[in-house]
Amino acid sequence: MAKLYAGLFSLARFEDQLQLAGVRSFGPEKLYQLTSKAPVGPLTVHFYLRADDFFLKRLVFSGTTPDGDIYEVNYDFAPSRTSRA
Repeated sequence: MAKLYAGLFSLARFEDQLQLAGVRSFGPEKLYQLTSKAPVGPLTVHFYLRADDFFLKRLVFSGTTPDGDIYEVNYDFAPSRTSRA
């Protein structure tokens, strides 16, 4: 997360580890969903990129507890200062 917050993060190094899971609508906004091909431990990681500029908009970690309950942790990112938002 430190790399994400510092603005040093790029998905380019992870291209062989991610798969396109489609386009999702969040209200009027359309986001590309990239999902990890293999779970990271007990987690699955979903990256949501804005369709117009491919900036990271949302990061979602989802998994299950030892009791089998499903949970998600969402991180929503504000528009970049250089974006056209």
